[in-house]
Amino acid sequence: SKISQASNLTKLSLGVRSLLSLEPRYVGPMKEFLATFGRNLEECDKLNELTIRSNLWAPFYSENNLDDFFVVMTKILQRRKQTIEIFSMFWQYRLDGGEIILSDFFDSIFSLKNLHSLSLQIKCDFLVKMMILSASRGKELGHPRHERLHNLVIALPKNIDSIGIRLDTSYSGLLEYFHRCSGLTHVALSFPKRCFEDSATKSALGILLMNQQHIKHVTIGFDSYSDEDDGIVRTLLDFAKNNIVEYVNFRQLMGVKGGLLYEVVQMLGADEDKEVFSRITMAGQNTCLKKLENVSGRVDCHLMVYGRALKNK
Repeated sequence: SKISQASNLTKLSLGVRSLLSLEPRYVGPMKEFLATFGRNLEECDKLNELTIRSNLWAPFYSENNLDDFFVVMTKILQRRKQTIEIFSMFWQYRLDGGEIILSDFFDSIFSLKNLHSLSLQIKCDFLVKMMILSASRGKELGHPRHERLHNLVIALPKNIDSIGIRLDTSYSGLLEYFHRCSGLTHVALSFPKRCFEDSATKSALGILLMNQQHIKHVTIGFDSYSDEDDGIVRTLLDFAKNNIVEYVNFRQLMGVKGGLLYEVVQMLGADEDKEVFSRITMAGQNTCLKKLENVSGRVDCHLMVYGRALKNK
């Protein structure tokens, strides 16, 4: 039956492995099947939430099938750019090639006009490259400002040295793209530690956080980055001084000056409705926040601060 007949379809989660593993004897040539599937899905004019998932490879499809899949997804996103409000992508499989196809795919994601939630959790270096390049040229392409975007999640692979672009500038470009968003309430970022070694990226992170007037939940994974120049902790301190948040989670931040970390916690957890949970080590030994107030030495930390009201829900 045609999916276009599901006139009230509002939410769709696509498992790429399941879709592309259908045997040709049941669905015919995969290219033709995908084209028909895409045309039918384009007619679902109430579709407002789309999720794409891929984790494992399967024996029945090839790189060509994946190219055809992304072409179909691009057409759907372009057709439904006014209606899709929630877009999520979870991708673990490695792929290469099809630069133009994938560039068009990510351009169509960033061109969605009424996004409320965007989640891009990608462990494929090549897809990350295409995403970064698309975001970096967003202003040139006239991508929307995403003023309705409330939830932003970006998670990238830790080992990303091989994607063939200058990461020291490109990561800052990715964060700068979202500087135009001012209504974020939930932000979760997980980047490889290499990106935080560049001052432009740290500055871009600070501006992204400071531009948000309604931000409530922040999670940042630092991938064991060592903050030897205090750039990150000072960014977090500026953020803490200017925002009232319900939840923060700073993971794997290493080499933080103890006294500055204490200031961050004081600002984030200053009101009585907040609870602070931390795992802090100094010189390889566990310590506690109360001992950090006058400590100039450096510590490694995993820090959570959240409201008791949230905890009890």
